[in-house]
Amino acid sequence: SVTLNNATDIMLLGDSVIPTSGCRIEVTGTLPSGEKVLLNSRQPLHLANPVSGTMTVEAKLVGESKATPTLAPGAQIVHGTVQTSAEYSTRAIPAGTNSRVLLIYDALLPSGSTVTAYYKGVDAGDTWTQFPASTAVAIGNEWYEHSHVVTGVNEDSIRVKLVLSGSSSARPMVANLRTIIT
Repeated sequence: SVTLNNATDIMLLGDSVIPTSGCRIEVTGTLPSGEKVLLNSRQPLHLANPVSGTMTVEAKLVGESKATPTLAPGAQIVHGTVQTSAEYSTRAIPAGTNSRVLLIYDALLPSGSTVTAYYKGVDAGDTWTQFPASTAVAIGNEWYEHSHVVTGVNEDSIRVKLVLSGSSSARPMVANLRTIIT
């Protein structure tokens, strides 16, 4: 059994040997509510809501007459809590006088999640300034390409920051971040 404390993510870490296609290992966790969940090694299970209490774990090894799966000793269940916000900041990027900053990123934003973009110079005392609202173009599978533009930036170098906000049931994802300064 494993004691969970506001867990939103659970993962099985364990090595196994599956010698034939007729063999398998089924690992099932029973959450404190009684709900059963299938745990696959090194594949995170995302829970919609935080869970606390004792989760029991059971492994069922299914083999054949001449082959049997093996679960290596030392298997572990790891769990954690997704944070409601996260930040990513770029390195300093050369800019100059009267620069135009174009920020582009791809995002999957379930209802209840957001991404807010900021920029600032790298001098002491420079503060983060929010980019104007983005334009978004659908690129498929609920992903959108977001573009932000700001002009008239007078900094030798700038940094860009993305602040992601969400919950265990609304996890924002960002990929393919590009910053173009002209």
